[in-house]
Amino acid sequence: MATTQKICVYLDYATIPSLNYILHFAQHFEDQETIRLFGLSRFHIPESVIQRYPKGVVQFYPNQEKDFSALLLALKNILIEVKQQQRKCEIELHLNLFHYQLLLLPFLSLYLDTQDYCHLTLKFYDDGSEAISALQELALAPDLAAQIQFEKQQFDELVVKKSFKLSLLSRYFWGKLFESEYIWFNQAILQKAELQILKQEISSSRQMDFAIYQQMSDEQKQLVLEILNIDLNKVAYLKQLMENQPSFLFLGTTLFNITQETKTWLMQMHVDLIQQYCLPSGQFFNNKAGYLCFYKGHPNEKEMNQMILSQFKNLIALPDDIPLEILLLLGVIPSKVGGFASSALFNFTPAQIENIIFFTPRYFEKDNRLHATQYRLMQGLIELGYLDAEKSVTHFEIMQLLTKE
Repeated sequence: MATTQKICVYLDYATIPSLNYILHFAQHFEDQETIRLFGLSRFHIPESVIQRYPKGVVQFYPNQEKDFSALLLALKNILIEVKQQQRKCEIELHLNLFHYQLLLLPFLSLYLDTQDYCHLTLKFYDDGSEAISALQELALAPDLAAQIQFEKQQFDELVVKKSFKLSLLSRYFWGKLFESEYIWFNQAILQKAELQILKQEISSSRQMDFAIYQQMSDEQKQLVLEILNIDLNKVAYLKQLMENQPSFLFLGTTLFNITQETKTWLMQMHVDLIQQYCLPSGQFFNNKAGYLCFYKGHPNEKEMNQMILSQFKNLIALPDDIPLEILLLLGVIPSKVGGFASSALFNFTPAQIENIIFFTPRYFEKDNRLHATQYRLMQGLIELGYLDAEKSVTHFEIMQLLTKE
């Protein structure tokens, strides 16, 4: 028995961090000793995978209603056993940077009782659009240096008081307390001059690399496909369609915590906009005669996606539950992409990106979180060279267009 027990904990409510976790697991699939605890919402670790490892080595706990108490209890029992065996442990905690407060703080209350025999490493994965928006906000802060100094003092106090008030900046300073790494969906924004003072304070960081999938062995690739439940025959069919004919992909979206009335409105907005992009009479058709039109809906809106697709005879669906990043790696690459703003746009060139819709006015609205986040994402895409400014379309402009219709 090894003197040190290694434990990997993967926690997420979204897609992009979870996809990184699955790739990380596949990279180390031959490791039969490291205990891996998965607490995910959008993906499942199938029983067929779990059974390939000794009992308890790979465990999966679905994150339902943002409750991962069962996983924490399992981890607690593992740590008790490690202590009883008078062994050391190394915990590597992988978590969503955006949701880190909900994920990290309950974990820390458990970890603080094990510091004498456990070493903790944190791996923060950004959530795509939100991370770009947050860094845009900080780049515009007139007193960023003072805010950073205050946060550093807060972390110094945490060592003594064990608690403090968290802010937007707090997420970037955990390297002061624990070995930490930040993994960015797109770290180009950190090169902005206004953010250099923050970049210097952030511990180790790197860019996400989904292309590592292409470098994996056949066995590793098969493991990824099995976890993601990907039908390669369907992927091959979609790939062939896009290779044989010009194609346009409409990106769908969702809004969280909305009424049924608002959801119905959102669904109709999708239908109206798909017509604007895919029909010759549409405002955003842009000479796409002869193009096949595809639709990629938000994974949280399976029912709405089916209702949208039922309105169109020739609209081809990409699977809801397969991340677009993986489909792109498998060769499902559209000629053009448009629709609602998404972090997926960072996978395309400006020449591929058509008009993009943002839930924001043309001006900045500080008091509306959705508007503010979308506005900063719009500015980030433009500043980083992914989106031509004239191709950005606001929600208010869309409402004017659809009202005229």
